[in-house]
Amino acid sequence: MTVNSDLWGCLSNENDEAAQRQRAIDDPGGYHGDIAASELHWFDGHGWVTRRPEGPWDCLVGEGSAPADDWRPWLQGLDASDAPYYRWFLGGETNACFNEVDRHVLAGRGAHTAIIFEGDRWDPSRNSGKGGPVHEEYISYRRLLKETVLRARVLADLGLSRGDRVAFNLPNVLEQIYYTEAAKRLGIIYTPVFGGFS
Repeated sequence: MTVNSDLWGCLSNENDEAAQRQRAIDDPGGYHGDIAASELHWFDGHGWVTRRPEGPWDCLVGEGSAPADDWRPWLQGLDASDAPYYRWFLGGETNACFNEVDRHVLAGRGAHTAIIFEGDRWDPSRNSGKGGPVHEEYISYRRLLKETVLRARVLADLGLSRGDRVAFNLPNVLEQIYYTEAAKRLGIIYTPVFGGFS
């Protein structure tokens, strides 16, 4: 299921599947570009936009009006000129954290559960003897956004910025999720390292 359509990914028959497969082979940039346009938000220089399936662009946050229907936020869907080093959505700008967290809060889903976190320890007596985690926590999109912004501030205060590289050596705790989202938010290249064995 997708944010903009309950129909994306549903194939009505084998012929439809074959046609979609052939389009992906013939024009991978266009095929995946149509999906990326409607499933992700892109920054157009003024605000965050996404395209309705088979419809116009919508501006979720920012200034200005929605772009023209045939506009794309990238210059080229797929650059295969240096194969096998492919580059997707050349010239486009998006943010994984915005797409994973912010847009859900802005769309009014802040109270919805974003993450169900379960700790490592297991209690075999929970759930009528079926077992369950000792620690289980439901994190809403609103709380995830708040915790992510706080961690982004920590990373920025350490002098980290877009393009920097960092490794997070943390055990299986919620902070690992918050810090990886914060790194995405700032454009920091990160490597999560499980610290349980160190």
